[in-house]
Amino acid sequence: MSSHHIVRENQEPALFIADPYLLSENHLHQLLEWSPTVITLSEQYETLKSLGMKVDVLLTDEKTKLDFLEENLVLIPYSEDFLPILFHFLAEKKNYAVNLILKDLNLDSLKTYLDDFNINILRGNSKILFVKQYEKWLPKGHQLSLPIEDTAVISFSNTEQVADRTFQVLEDGFVKMESQTDYVPLAEEI
Repeated sequence: MSSHHIVRENQEPALFIADPYLLSENHLHQLLEWSPTVITLSEQYETLKSLGMKVDVLLTDEKTKLDFLEENLVLIPYSEDFLPILFHFLAEKKNYAVNLILKDLNLDSLKTYLDDFNINILRGNSKILFVKQYEKWLPKGHQLSLPIEDTAVISFSNTEQVADRTFQVLEDGFVKMESQTDYVPLAEEI
């Protein structure tokens, strides 16, 4: 028996794909199950089409030439940095949650948006959250890490440090981080 859910527009986080090869195809397709708004850069358009993905919004630079575009595709030009254009589009659509699949983790470029948007960066086998406080039930052995070098090392309840900036959950149960004044990038295993 299957369950049916009604998903309203912008209820699910938008999905911005700067590099589809940073995430396994399995994880990528799991993100698509709820039909998020899919946004990508023009140079990734053909790759996503070849993977059978429907793109809703295309951020286009002047360098990339596209031969065939699907119907109802929204084109948004940008010149240098696509992040301001991306977040402006999301704010206009009142979609304040986004999963970003991108290689570079530049906290400085994202700081401007963290108060208004719920942002997750997905790559490899991790999801990077930006939190001021953290409390979540996790299974024993699950790992958390602090992916940015200049982030102060923070202590978590119910964990032990197993490597530089990496913590492992000791027992099934809640893991808590004390409240912080600034956002902390925290990587969870997917």
